[in-house]
Amino acid sequence: MDYSIKDLKSYIHGLYWFGKEDFELNRFPSSAFPRLSKDVAFLSTNPAGVRIRFRAKTSGIGVELEMRPTQKYDHFSRAGQCGLDLYIDNKYHHTYVPPRDEYFLSWMEVDGSREHEYMIYLPTYASLHLISVGVDNTILAAKPYAIKKPIVFYGSSITQGAYASRPGLAYPSIIERALDADIINLGFSGNGKGEPEVADLVSRIDASCFVMDWGGNLTSPPEAGLFEQRYRPFLKMVKERHPDTPILCNSLQWIDPPQADSHFQTRCEKIRSETRAVYEEEIKKGNQRIAFIDGKKIIGPDDKDCTADGTHANDLGFHRYVEVILPVLKSLLGVS
Repeated sequence: MDYSIKDLKSYIHGLYWFGKEDFELNRFPSSAFPRLSKDVAFLSTNPAGVRIRFRAKTSGIGVELEMRPTQKYDHFSRAGQCGLDLYIDNKYHHTYVPPRDEYFLSWMEVDGSREHEYMIYLPTYASLHLISVGVDNTILAAKPYAIKKPIVFYGSSITQGAYASRPGLAYPSIIERALDADIINLGFSGNGKGEPEVADLVSRIDASCFVMDWGGNLTSPPEAGLFEQRYRPFLKMVKERHPDTPILCNSLQWIDPPQADSHFQTRCEKIRSETRAVYEEEIKKGNQRIAFIDGKKIIGPDDKDCTADGTHANDLGFHRYVEVILPVLKSLLGVS
């Protein structure tokens, strides 16, 4: 039986606004695009962290889609950028890689002898039009996540998933499987800048936890000081709308400086100091639903083997993110 994208409304996870206005695979609602920057609006069409989850007894899964034009990255494999990861009963099965900018129809062969739970991660850094998903018989809802509400990750390219070798290895997706929790990935490559319009949208999501993992996209000289202007108001908006929801503040990891910019690390340290200062202010106010992580304990200047280019995490780097962040999230969420 074939299911159109509208038929899949109950089976698509990671898109808070999906089906409320339209059935596009957009991480922000289409109606918000006019008030967002052109780059954020475009990156919102990349379904990073989005999953199709269902149960079925079938000998295969057919996926039909059209891949839209994609940018090519020097350090990003085509599987990592455009691939679809299939997990069966929460275990990795295979990655299917569509041709760039082309129609794609794939029959994913699976064990048809009994019912399994399937999860398909959609591409991290590519826009697409999902036409249909097909199985032998019918699909059923996957078991509910153990954590009732989604965890929201807001950040930059690393949060979005650069440069994991495949979509399921971006650190929010690893955490999703480890915690058995829905996630909403709001990482925007080069554009995790905490604009008021973005803060308004992020803070409207009914979440179990907010992970503030941004700052690295405000390190250029013309943007010096913008982080200090935006971080407190962003946090305040989240707190006012969700006073009982925990927040994790992850400060900036190590970023290799541009060779000609001798003041780059000074600006990075100011961003790290501001993140810590805001967290400490909250602790002094008695906020017990907030946590802080020093990003350089995830990837520091001596950890560049954890990166693909001195900055963006490779698979090893993303596992380092999980090693540090997962225990803090468990504590905030009160799970073992």
